[in-house]
Amino acid sequence: RFESYLDKVMGPGTSELSIMETLVIAQNVLQAAIGKEELAMLLRRTSLTDPLKEKLDSETFRRRVKELCLAGNEMIVNRKQKGMRVLVDRTLQIIKTRYMDESLSLNLVSEELHVSPNYLSANMKKYAGDTFINLLIQRRMEVAKALINSGGMKIAQVAERCGYSDQHYFSFCFKKYFGVSPAKMRKGEEN
Repeated sequence: RFESYLDKVMGPGTSELSIMETLVIAQNVLQAAIGKEELAMLLRRTSLTDPLKEKLDSETFRRRVKELCLAGNEMIVNRKQKGMRVLVDRTLQIIKTRYMDESLSLNLVSEELHVSPNYLSANMKKYAGDTFINLLIQRRMEVAKALINSGGMKIAQVAERCGYSDQHYFSFCFKKYFGVSPAKMRKGEEN
């Protein structure tokens, strides 16, 4: 999509002045997004360190500016994806370590991570493969099953340990998740 946009803005026959304006805009955007050092590296890689001294023909100049824009766009996209993966990893770590907190929610975590709930939710689905709430329930249920099978705690204690203050609601969720009640699982009646 971005490449077709560039073709419209800087298609064959575009004036050198328009290409130079595009180069200046691209440099400003890239410097803000990736920093001076990486911009300098991109300019060297596309042989655009000093296009006025090189006296390039229009087609070569246009092609190099397009290469710069495409390479810069790829760097920005990669950086954004890396940032999203870090965000998702931090969220998964929060779920792993704080699943027992009954108040743990998408809104609470998104506030802690300084992102919107919609942004966090979309990225959880994209990079972790499921929604925040489903991942939280999965963690709680895995721990609950292990605790129930160990036999050392009452079901009410397991419920509380897994973030449920209401034992009946916990049992409902457990049965919905595993297809069997906590009591039946403890007795070995697991499907």
